[in-house]
Amino acid sequence: MLLALLVSPLAHAAYVTAIGEDVSIGLSGNFARVAVSGDSTAPYTLFWAAGGDYNRIPLAADFSYDSQQRVAMTGHTDLVDDAIRQCPDGTWLMAGSANLSTPNDTAYTFTFDADFNKLSDVNLDVQNPALAHNDMPLWCGDARLVGFTGTDMSQWIIELNADGSELARHQSTNAAQLEGGQFYRAEAEDDTLYTVGGQFQNGAEISRYDASYTIIDTQHPPISPAGEYSYWPQGLLRVGDYFVIVHMGRSATDAWDQDTGNVYVTIVSMTDWTVVEQDNLTNYAPGAGAMRPWAARDGNDLLVTFDVDLHPHVMRVSLDTGALGETSSTDSGSDGANGASAGVCGCAATGGSAGVGALTRAVEIFLLVAFCRRTS
Repeated sequence: MLLALLVSPLAHAAYVTAIGEDVSIGLSGNFARVAVSGDSTAPYTLFWAAGGDYNRIPLAADFSYDSQQRVAMTGHTDLVDDAIRQCPDGTWLMAGSANLSTPNDTAYTFTFDADFNKLSDVNLDVQNPALAHNDMPLWCGDARLVGFTGTDMSQWIIELNADGSELARHQSTNAAQLEGGQFYRAEAEDDTLYTVGGQFQNGAEISRYDASYTIIDTQHPPISPAGEYSYWPQGLLRVGDYFVIVHMGRSATDAWDQDTGNVYVTIVSMTDWTVVEQDNLTNYAPGAGAMRPWAARDGNDLLVTFDVDLHPHVMRVSLDTGALGETSSTDSGSDGANGASAGVCGCAATGGSAGVGALTRAVEIFLLVAFCRRTS
């Protein structure tokens, strides 16, 4: 029986094998996002919002930088919330919100070539108070998409042309909330679009759309930590047969500032929508915690970014991608998906799993007792 347990797929003790140091980048701003550049000297690019613009700067493998290399990308001074994605051809798609007449009433899109030369600057939806344009999900692949939530809680997916201008709008009244949520489109397998909702209590809302952007169904995997609610799941990636969701969590009874809390990574099976592992990445006390999480792939690692007290932070989180069912042809759906690892910072053991079922939990406990947990 013991041998059977050891060889069973349920016996895997940890898909997250190591959690690195919480590194504060010495810059001011928010909406921190990172991508793998492929440059051996500066293997990463950090993007962040400051001064009403979106900025970028090359990062070394240890996340250090030369402040003289900072570049403001759009020429705007009115941007509030931002999102950016690299497209399959190496170019970049960006979206930004602004408060022109009322809060979040305006959305812009921008495109850049592979060297970040600006190609277009589009007034996508200007002074339209019916839509909240903040915390937008963004996708650049076979389709280019941006999403917004209406003031009536309808959800709007806007298809974009190559220059970021509007191609078509699709409305749904029973889908996951796009404000603060994220997209994943399974372009390597089919044309299903997944959206994870920005606000939820006990379980995430993951909606599926078909090729015509008609909603198929919505699943509710129970990703919220015990005694907490979860939100802001903008770090959404597919790894093998699972979704890896980087999101916020906090207790409603604690005195957190604004939307701050702690950052979690939760792994959800795409087969039955169960939670197979959850790890607490940060441990801030109620008050000024983390906000606006994101994740990008760097080989077998996630580069998780967020901001604390308006300062970007980054963490390296290592995954057992083979155990997650990833093959060389798997589409991870994130910037830096195929980047080689550029060195690993000092890592500590991860937190425990959650929601994996009694048998799996028993096997995990046995394995954790019997063997040392692997760290990088």
